[in-house]
Amino acid sequence: MKKLILAVTFVSFALPVSANNYVFTDLGIDGFYGEAHAINNLGQVVGYSTSSRESFQSAVLWNGTNRKYLNDLTGSYSYSRAYGINDSGQIVGDSSNNQSIIRSTLWNGNSIIDLGNYTYSYTGANYSYASAINNNGQVAGTTRVSFNSYHATIWNGNAATDLGTLGGISSYGVAINDAGQVAGSSWVSDNSHRRATLWDGSNIIDLGSLGGYRAPSAAYTINNLGQVAGGSSNATGVWQATLWSNNTITNLGDLGGNYSNATAINNFGQIVGESLTSDSKMSATLWNGTSIIDLNSFLDESTKNAGWVLYNANDINDAGWIVGTALNTITGNSTSYLLSVAAIPEPQSYAMLLCGLSLIGFLARRKNQQLKSEIIT
Repeated sequence: MKKLILAVTFVSFALPVSANNYVFTDLGIDGFYGEAHAINNLGQVVGYSTSSRESFQSAVLWNGTNRKYLNDLTGSYSYSRAYGINDSGQIVGDSSNNQSIIRSTLWNGNSIIDLGNYTYSYTGANYSYASAINNNGQVAGTTRVSFNSYHATIWNGNAATDLGTLGGISSYGVAINDAGQVAGSSWVSDNSHRRATLWDGSNIIDLGSLGGYRAPSAAYTINNLGQVAGGSSNATGVWQATLWSNNTITNLGDLGGNYSNATAINNFGQIVGESLTSDSKMSATLWNGTSIIDLNSFLDESTKNAGWVLYNANDINDAGWIVGTALNTITGNSTSYLLSVAAIPEPQSYAMLLCGLSLIGFLARRKNQQLKSEIIT
């Protein structure tokens, strides 16, 4: 464990953040709506958008200046969405098959793979979606197991494993780290509310909430240090962005509007999501150490004058690059955006950063059983 602590100390500081460091890019869409959901450490971005060719949503890969629509399982671009991408460029999400059933889907190079291999007797169990993929190719998502029940699922190669629930009717797998730990949420035994949940390979762990035993919570992201972020209802019933780390639950706060939610955390502990401002406007938000930052403050005047408003942030990579959805108040369109960091680390510093991240991933896998959380109420 001492080695793990040293690795964490090496790379778990908050990266410096300045409005001058960020460049806004409209990733573009052919239709009227688009969302960027995930970005890997190579800067590749995935999500989905409507297109001029079809009225349905299509999964999209943005790779530098190129925008590529990803086919669905029918081969007709009728319906697909991308939610996750790893550093090898493997993409996961969901798409429609020839029976018009939505299936968890893996795009691997030029191959499109239906991840479904289910043993449930309920015929509707062939509905599923994949939410995230780690650098070992393990996929987390959710499968329908009965008429009104869904279970968190992990796909490892050709095997699909039901992760179970906290005793309630349903659970949802949302994120996975390189140690194979899955974060999401599950209904409790009396089905009164959902709780943020961690599946660590051998246990299903209720992560607790800000408001105590009966308050709901949900996890949406996990990094290679086992830190989990999401949202939780506090003691007064207000939903707040939340961090679960080292058996401690932290209220991350908001921009003054009594609502916030965290959707992604990188291996430096930087967290992004959304928050209401004091004038009740939804804004993409960055939690960087002790700072809560409205990402709209990073936009230059020309971008603001062009009508752009960043209203959520869905992912952040280890270089601090952020993706999400922006609204153009002039055209009325919602589109995918990228906030990239203009400054590039010195080659020697960047090499040290990559070595640190590799060490974290290795040690996290070895210490998987020592990163278990406790029930906190």
